[in-house]
Amino acid sequence: LLYLQNQTVLARGFDPRSLTLTGEPVPIASDVARFPPGFHASFWSSASGNLLAYRTDASDKPRLTWLYPDGKRQPISGTEDFFRHVRVARDASRAAVELADTAGNLDVWLLDFARGVKTRQTFDPKPDRGPALSWNAQELAFSSLRTGVWQIFRKDVNSGRPEQQLTTGPEHKILSDFSRDGRYLLFIQIGTT
Repeated sequence: LLYLQNQTVLARGFDPRSLTLTGEPVPIASDVARFPPGFHASFWSSASGNLLAYRTDASDKPRLTWLYPDGKRQPISGTEDFFRHVRVARDASRAAVELADTAGNLDVWLLDFARGVKTRQTFDPKPDRGPALSWNAQELAFSSLRTGVWQIFRKDVNSGRPEQQLTTGPEHKILSDFSRDGRYLLFIQIGTT
């Protein structure tokens, strides 16, 4: 279990059967920022626990870094990009991220760690944000303001086909994540129901 306490990311064992914490907390990253300030901790981890990305108060750019079980850290991004929302694939081969273009518009990109490349996935002039990857990293879902209301879209990352709008209606929908089996999407609906 990873959590933030006094701007330090702590790792602690968790027993899912008894729903109890085990062992003592171990600090793994310090001076972690909250983004926006005071809202939520600016760190993300892969499902395998081998990758931790975080933003420090001393930096205005997150550093993507492999964090190994022995505590060794290895920077992976090699770029000055400002990654805002990082979702690592289960196999840790790639990540979906939010990245602003030169005009400041948010788009969704994929980072391929093995090849060291990033590929833009959305091109709409309206913001696209909050990406999530399916369990096999073949589908991407995200929230977009392209209809004037935040709606959920999905895209097959290999086919080149255009995005498919999944939700409609006057309420804003902010994507959270795919279900473990990839069959469902969890999102937050803001407004009247």
